[in-house]
Amino acid sequence: MATAEDIQRLKGLLETEMARRGVGLAQLSRGLAHMGIEADAAEVGRRLSSDDLDKTFLLQCFEAAGAPTVHLDY
Repeated sequence: MATAEDIQRLKGLLETEMARRGVGLAQLSRGLAHMGIEADAAEVGRRLSSDDLDKTFLLQCFEAAGAPTVHLDY
């Protein structure tokens, strides 16, 4: 089970991947719409900033942002 700390790390990774690809919330919203997930940019922002973030939605955001695979180097 993902902890709140794990979710915060994943949010940070998503933000990094979005910045790397130049994807904003509006573009992320359009990517989600192509996947059949209707949410405007404001709703996407609210859902991502929620303390009770849906993990499935977070993974869908990675795909919508063009980062279906994230490579981690330790």
